[in-house]
Amino acid sequence: MINYEQIPLLRFFIPFFIGVAIATQYEVGNVFVFLFAVLLVISFIGLIISNMIRNEKKSFKYKWVYGFFLNLCLLLCGLLITSQSKSLNSFSHFSKYDFNGQNCIVRLAEAPSERQNSVRVLMIVDALEINNQWIKTEGKLLNYFEKDTASLKLKYGDLLILRADFSDTKPPSNPYEFNYKKYLADNNIFHQAYTKSGTWKVLSHGHGNKAVSLAYKIRDYVLTKIEGLGIRDKEYALVSALLLGLKDNLDNDMRNEFSASGAMHVLCVSGLHVGIIYLVLNFLFGFLDKYRKGKYFKAVLVIFFIFFYALLTGFSPSVLRAVGMFSIFTIGKTLNKNTCIYNSIILSAIIIMLLDPYNITKLGFWLSYLAVIGIIILYPKFYNLYKFKNYLPDKIWSLVCVSIAAQLATAPITLYYFNQFPNYFILTNIIVVPLASLIVYAAIALVTFSFVPFLSDYIAIGLTFLLKFMNKTVHIIEGLPFSTTEDIVITQIQMYLLYLIIIVVFLYFVRSQSYYLKTAFIILAFFFLITSIHKVNIYRQELFIIYNTKKGFAADFVKGENHVFIADNNVLTDEQTINFNIRNFRLKKGLKNEFSMSTEKLQDTDSLYKNMLYARGNHVFFNGSVITFINSFSTDKIATVPFKSDFQVFNSTGLPPWKRHYIRNYISSNYIFSASLNSNEAQFIKTELAQQNIFEIKENGAFLYYFR
Repeated sequence: MINYEQIPLLRFFIPFFIGVAIATQYEVGNVFVFLFAVLLVISFIGLIISNMIRNEKKSFKYKWVYGFFLNLCLLLCGLLITSQSKSLNSFSHFSKYDFNGQNCIVRLAEAPSERQNSVRVLMIVDALEINNQWIKTEGKLLNYFEKDTASLKLKYGDLLILRADFSDTKPPSNPYEFNYKKYLADNNIFHQAYTKSGTWKVLSHGHGNKAVSLAYKIRDYVLTKIEGLGIRDKEYALVSALLLGLKDNLDNDMRNEFSASGAMHVLCVSGLHVGIIYLVLNFLFGFLDKYRKGKYFKAVLVIFFIFFYALLTGFSPSVLRAVGMFSIFTIGKTLNKNTCIYNSIILSAIIIMLLDPYNITKLGFWLSYLAVIGIIILYPKFYNLYKFKNYLPDKIWSLVCVSIAAQLATAPITLYYFNQFPNYFILTNIIVVPLASLIVYAAIALVTFSFVPFLSDYIAIGLTFLLKFMNKTVHIIEGLPFSTTEDIVITQIQMYLLYLIIIVVFLYFVRSQSYYLKTAFIILAFFFLITSIHKVNIYRQELFIIYNTKKGFAADFVKGENHVFIADNNVLTDEQTINFNIRNFRLKKGLKNEFSMSTEKLQDTDSLYKNMLYARGNHVFFNGSVITFINSFSTDKIATVPFKSDFQVFNSTGLPPWKRHYIRNYISSNYIFSASLNSNEAQFIKTELAQQNIFEIKENGAFLYYFR
C-alpha cells in the first residue's frame, strides 16, 4: 500500500491544485486578483507568526494554526497564479482598446497550419495604432488568412502589419456541441479574425524565441528528410504523429480507426516516446560514466535534450509530465538518491501548472496522469497474479497487464468524453505498442543516417513496412465485429462514481475487508439509479429542435427515443456536419430510432411518420402543434389568406418581390429564422411582420422547444 508519509509533496499539492481549479472554472477579474494578493500577504504573515509561536512554545498545540495558514497560502497562490496567467486580465491586452478598424502589428506565435481554404495562424498583437500613435499591447489572436502564395510562406516569428478587424470567439451554436470558445479561452485566446489577401504585409522576420525557432527548423528538417526518402501519404502522417506529435496530416478515417481500436494513445507523444529518447540518449552519452565527473555532465546533457525533444513536440501536458519524471529520475540516479515515484509525479504536475495553470483543463493532462498512476498502482497487482517462466510469454503478459491497468484508470473519463469503448484494446496494445517503439527507433536511425545513401534507403524501406503494417493492423482490428461499444452516455457524476467504484474494489482486494465491497455495491446502486432516472426522462421527452448549421436547414422532432429528422440534402449527406453539430445532442437525449426526410420531399407528401409526426405540404403537425415552413420548395404553397400556426419557420423564402407581402398572412406566436436564411431576406421579413417575438438561429443558436 501507499505510505503517505513518503509523499510530503501531496500535502502541498492539494491546496495549490484546489486554488488553480477554482480559478480556471470561474471568471476572476482584476478586483479579485488584488484581493487575493492582499489575502496572500496576510496569510503569509500569519504563517510566520504561527511558526514562531510553535517554535517558541515547543508544543504541537498550535500546529493546526500553522497548517491552516500554510494551506491558505498555497490555495491563494494557486488562485493568484492562475488569475495572473489569464492575459485578458492584463491592462495592456489589446481588447482594452477600441481596436476595430485600426492598424496593428502582430507576431506569429506558432508555425502556420494549412487548411483547405485558409491558413490558420496563432498571433500575438504587439501594438495598435490609436490616434496616429503606436500603443504597445499583448494578447493572442487566432487569425485565418485567405489562402494564397503569400500566406503559405508565413513562418514562426514573422512580424506583420494588418487592419484590426477582430471578433470575440463564438460559443457553441447547438446544445452539447463541442465548446470551442472555452477550449480557446483555456489556451488564452479570446478573439479571432479573417484576413483577406492583399490587406496585410510582412514587416520583418525572426522575431520569435530563438530556441523555438531552432526547434521548428529541426522539425522541418526531420520531416523533409523523412519525406525525401520516399515516406509519404498515410505512412508520412503516421510517422510525423508518432515521432513529433504532429497530427495535422492525419485524416478523419485514420483518427477514427486508431480511436475505435484503442490505439489513439500511441499517436500522442508521451512517456513511451520520451522513454525511447531517454534510452537513446543514455546509450549515446554512456561513455561519460567512465570519467570522475562525467555522470553529472551526462545528466545535464540527457535532461537538456529530453526537454528539447519536448520543445520539438509542442510541450503537450503528457510530454511535460514524462520529461519532468525522467528528469527527476535522472537527478536522483546521478546523486545516488532513491526518489519516490509519487513525489516525481506530483512535482511534474506542479511544474506543469506553474508553466500554465490552464493545463489542468486539458483532457491530455488527465489522461496522461491517470494512465501513469493506474500503471504504477494496478500493474504490479495484475502482473503478480501469474508468473511465466519463458521470456516471450512474460513480455506479452506484462503488456496485457499494462494495457488493463491504463485502460481501467482512464475508462471513466474516456467514456464521459468520447462515448465509446474499444473492446479489443488488449489485442491492439500487444501489437501496436512494440510496433510504435520500433517505428520511433527506426525513424531516429533514418534521420541520423540520412546522409548515407544505401543505408538510409534500406532503413526507409524497413520503416515504411512497419508503418504500413501498423496502419493495416489498426484497420483490421477496427473492422472486427463488435470492435467498439458506441453511444455510451454517462453524466459527470457517474464518471466520478465509476472512479470511486474502482478505488473501493481495489481496496477490497488489497485489504480483504467486506466493508469495501458493500460500499462498492452502494455506489453502484447510485450509478444505476441515475441511469434509471435518465432513461425515464428519455421516454417522457417530447420536443423539437432546429439546429444551427452552415450547410442548410436541419431539425429533429423527438418523442421518447424516436425522432424524425427533416433536413436539406446538403445536411443529410454531410457526415461531418451531423457529427459536429447534431450527434452530441442525440447522444445526450438517448435518440436511437431515426427516420430521415429531406425538406424537398416534405413538400410533396402527405404522410404519417413514426406515428408521431404528420406532414402535409409545408406544414408539420406534431404533438398538437402546427409548424409551418417557408422555404424555396414551398413558394407555390404560400398562403394567400391568413393562416395561423404555432411555429412559423422561415428557411429561405425564395419568393418573388410581388408575392412577398403574403408573408403577413402567417400568424404565429413564434417566428423562427433558420441559419440558412440570408440577411437581406431576414431584414425584409422583420419589416413585413413588424413582430418582436422573432428567434434568429444564426445569432442565438439552435431553437429548442420542450412540450413537457
